[in-house]
Amino acid sequence: MVIETDTKWLVYSLSEFISNALKYSEDGEIITIISEEDSNEVRLKIKDQGIGIPDQDIGRVFELGFTGTNGRINSKSTGIGLYIAKKIIDKIGHGVTISTVNMYTVITVHFPKGDDYYAIVNETGKASPSRLFMNSQVCLQLQRSFGNKGHINMYTQRR
Repeated sequence: MVIETDTKWLVYSLSEFISNALKYSEDGEIITIISEEDSNEVRLKIKDQGIGIPDQDIGRVFELGFTGTNGRINSKSTGIGLYIAKKIIDKIGHGVTISTVNMYTVITVHFPKGDDYYAIVNETGKASPSRLFMNSQVCLQLQRSFGNKGHINMYTQRR
């Protein structure tokens, strides 16, 4: 599975999403990264086994300065990290959504097919894109970023 993107900024955002997943998970819990592909898009899902996000907070987690119920209780949130990561994902032409399923949080990065990333870059003056191989480069860069702090599984699914 190959996508065209600005690798540096995508990996920065993914690192923020995974850092958040680790922050709200207990020691020994697993962060799972799943790539999926269908006829419309490629998706990269980051699923944790943490405490989840309350329904009243889920729609606001990407807002600047929003710390949410769990962030205030645990004093772990600044309200800046997810905001910046989403801004970057939007700026490089992708999308991001978040949901809670059975108390687990799932962040999904969407890579729509058919988008001409080179045209997006030339139009907006963004950094030069590069090809990103989902199963190797992302996984290796994330391992370097997180070392032994958490256990990360990565799966690929075609639909």
